[in-house]
Amino acid sequence: MGECDKLKEYLPERVCNTPMTARGEYTPRANPAETSLRTILKSTPDGFVPQIEDQMLYDGPDLRNPYLKVPHGEIDTAEIAGLRRRLHFRNTHSFQEEEHYLEKDSMNWFHSNLRRRHLEINAGKGWQFSRTLPGNCDGTYDAICGRLPSSDCLLDGHMDSRGGILGNELSGWLVFDVPEVKEGIIMLKFERNHLEDESTATKDWSDINNGEYTRHLQSPTPLPEDFFFDYAIDGNITSLSLSEFQSKISNPQNYIELITLLDDSKFEGPKNIEAAIRLRNCGRKCAFLVTHLYWA
Repeated sequence: MGECDKLKEYLPERVCNTPMTARGEYTPRANPAETSLRTILKSTPDGFVPQIEDQMLYDGPDLRNPYLKVPHGEIDTAEIAGLRRRLHFRNTHSFQEEEHYLEKDSMNWFHSNLRRRHLEINAGKGWQFSRTLPGNCDGTYDAICGRLPSSDCLLDGHMDSRGGILGNELSGWLVFDVPEVKEGIIMLKFERNHLEDESTATKDWSDINNGEYTRHLQSPTPLPEDFFFDYAIDGNITSLSLSEFQSKISNPQNYIELITLLDDSKFEGPKNIEAAIRLRNCGRKCAFLVTHLYWA
């Protein structure tokens, strides 16, 4: 297993010899429209799914930067390499991010094909995308990405973003429909070094989901007034006290934490799995940014 074997204190040991699938929000990222957490988010009972709030100031290719023009009489290496024609073609076409996977019909089709669950968990309304850039941020030189109104230089093409889905106790459940789980492994990556005010979705809320709808799932048995982390696999809820949560998470890198939601070596797949998390007894102060979900 080589270097991977050194990570067994952070990851299930089976990960080292198991092909993994992932969704995330960090950019740049190959095929961003297909690899986003948005592709596996479950909507609330009234159809709400968090979206990227920041909008592109403009779309379409940029004009050529005059400072990059080859001076008269100098060697044009791009022309020598035969790139000029391809550059012209690519710069005269709009590369807009394909969002068809988020269309309601497609999502309804996906959800209708999931296996039945004996308990229903409703997705919360207080989760929001944070630090996630809009556009096609795939790392290519001509990608149209992150042209925000607040940008100081719209031509810099900077795509580095550590985005994710931000929430707290009032956000309710964060629910993922995880497709084709074969080996019984599901892991979540998150950050906790975020401030209360970053979660604008729950601003001025005093109740979970702002009291907008009643959840069908009954609350667990009352627990001490401490932090609790709940996670559910197909409706089967596990509640971790603060000490249990701290013992279950791993910290492979500064500000990066992992928690294994499922590690079942006897799992019989492939199956579509509903994985969900929520935070309790911490109000708006526990701002969690979920950045990646891994499974096999």
